[in-house]
Amino acid sequence: MSTDGGTVWEQRDSYYDDGGCCIVHPDSAHIILTGGKGPITQTNWSFVVSRSRNAGATWTRNVVSGSASGFCYALAVASSQRSLVYAGGEVSGSGAVYRSTDFGVAWSRTAASPGGTVQCLVVHPQEPNRVLAATAAGLFLTTNGGANWSSLPGTAGSRSVVFYPGGADTVLAGGDFGVMVSRNRGATWTRMNSGLEEQVVNCLGFSSRGGPFLVAGTGSSACFGWRFLTGVNEPTVNGESGTAGHRPTIVRGVLCLGIGDTIPNSRTSSGYVPATAALLDAAGRKVMELRAGPNDVSRLAPGVYFLRSAGTAPIRTKVVLTR
Repeated sequence: MSTDGGTVWEQRDSYYDDGGCCIVHPDSAHIILTGGKGPITQTNWSFVVSRSRNAGATWTRNVVSGSASGFCYALAVASSQRSLVYAGGEVSGSGAVYRSTDFGVAWSRTAASPGGTVQCLVVHPQEPNRVLAATAAGLFLTTNGGANWSSLPGTAGSRSVVFYPGGADTVLAGGDFGVMVSRNRGATWTRMNSGLEEQVVNCLGFSSRGGPFLVAGTGSSACFGWRFLTGVNEPTVNGESGTAGHRPTIVRGVLCLGIGDTIPNSRTSSGYVPATAALLDAAGRKVMELRAGPNDVSRLAPGVYFLRSAGTAPIRTKVVLTR
């Protein structure tokens, strides 16, 4: 049990050891699916998926792998075909993926399996049969709902995989290599580890914090954030787009640009340099010059503004001014 600001964690799953993964269905907050293991005998545990239709008040357990031992580590809903759900993990010591076409009521194993225990699954937002599976052996791709899987080169040690919001040809992977990005559906990859102090990444997720904001959970350090400055096709620094760590902040009408809170204003072999910038309004007109340190923006009207870096290859990043 954990408490935070008066909120208390409550047990929602009535089954023991059914906590390998959990998702809330995008169609209804009342539909929850969990995956894990369930006892067949005292020494044999099966791959199970449990389903609740009333926000966790009651559950129905499905022993997906029958009498075969296993564990479910990953669940994913096809956003373009909401009744289709995938479950991944391991069965009898090998990687396994199952499909359900009725919101998780009945399951069938895919004709083929990835080459390793599945730690994470992600479904293409427009193609329900195009699925990526993250395993220690690497990322595996199916384009036909699991009839066959192909290995993506250079991705050994994968633990998590996500699609870039609004740009489904762009994929990001986390694992023993830190974080990598592919802009061509996984054909080639580029590392983006600038500022990532712990380069064993267990999980990735996107937040819409003023634009695409990638959060990476690491093995022994902390969570790290990466803000994409202008999108996945933006210019890069050392092959990487965006910046990990802190960004310019506005507190009580003061916008602070610090040496450690910089926006890039030139491309150099060492990466970022101290910030100088212009602040633009939504129409692209310059409203004031900015320098490293505190900048008084209290006279400006609330709304969306853009920081434009100096230099020969300027970059813009959005800032929201509130009162």
